[in-house]
Amino acid sequence: MRLAARADSPRSDTLDLLEDETVAPERLLSEAVLARPDVLAIDVLGIGSALPSRTVTNDELAATLDTDDAWIRTRTGIAERRVAGEAETTSSLALAAARDALATAGVSAAQLAAVGGAATTPDHPP
Repeated sequence: MRLAARADSPRSDTLDLLEDETVAPERLLSEAVLARPDVLAIDVLGIGSALPSRTVTNDELAATLDTDDAWIRTRTGIAERRVAGEAETTSSLALAAARDALATAGVSAAQLAAVGGAATTPDHPP
């Protein structure tokens, strides 16, 4: 999640939602800030990230597949991967990443004119 700000640009109500811990991530993303033609320059203030809580190891995969940890590591270099938990969605992870970006930048959502983000996977209901 990248955060951008310009002091002379009006802020969006969506940014208020970013600071509200009670707002559902789906609402935040459905009211996303759109590109504004009057904003010509941006600064990247912070970059945030979030990972799903569940870790799946090669040994877990080997328990159900005809493989083992060494075979997977040798061919892919992968030791473990992250999988979304029961209550995790693309938007909940995006919201966590946005909050991480705010913390990294040392700013509040009130100081931003826009928030940008991208994903290739849609939300799937928990």
